[in-house]
Amino acid sequence: MNFVIRTALVALLATTAPAFAQTQEPDMAELVDSVTTIATGLSTRVSTLSEVIAASTDGDAAAKALDEMLEAARQMQTDLGRDSQVWTDINDMLTVWGERRDDLRKRAVSNPALAPVAETWQARIDEALKLREQILKQSAESQALIDQIKAQREVVLAYYEAALADQALATMRAISDELGQMNDQMTSIVNQAGVVADPANVATE
Repeated sequence: MNFVIRTALVALLATTAPAFAQTQEPDMAELVDSVTTIATGLSTRVSTLSEVIAASTDGDAAAKALDEMLEAARQMQTDLGRDSQVWTDINDMLTVWGERRDDLRKRAVSNPALAPVAETWQARIDEALKLREQILKQSAESQALIDQIKAQREVVLAYYEAALADQALATMRAISDELGQMNDQMTSIVNQAGVVADPANVATE
């Protein structure tokens, strides 16, 4: 994954802002790095959850496992929510690219050859909007998982109090599986960031 992202960064850094862009150019390398770091962090957490759950032989250990899962979901919400730097950077990027597209469309009135270039920027904007939608969905799912973990915590601990460890473990594994699905979705988000950064989608004049 790191090789793919680094390749994307080279492409992004090669697309400097034209003079007509009025909004400050966002740090695209930092945006892609941020998305990759978030994905890597979640992947690391998910990879250790099965061991943590297997070691949950009593209520105290289960509480620690649930805390770990809750922290993973909360970190996702912090990293991808509407108040996050990733969200701000994507919106700034869309503003800059929108300015480029609009400027080219105006100039295309007197020079029709610029029209296809403007539409290339529109295509890239469309891909960035897909990325933003994926991030918004992931943020919503992480919040839902936070609520679920809080609700299931009492259930899991009650199972242990009743000496029903199998049911408790099954409940925790279900939560872990949802985190695993989020991990898969983060891979998709990283891939989409690569699409947005693909030099094939970069308009040139």
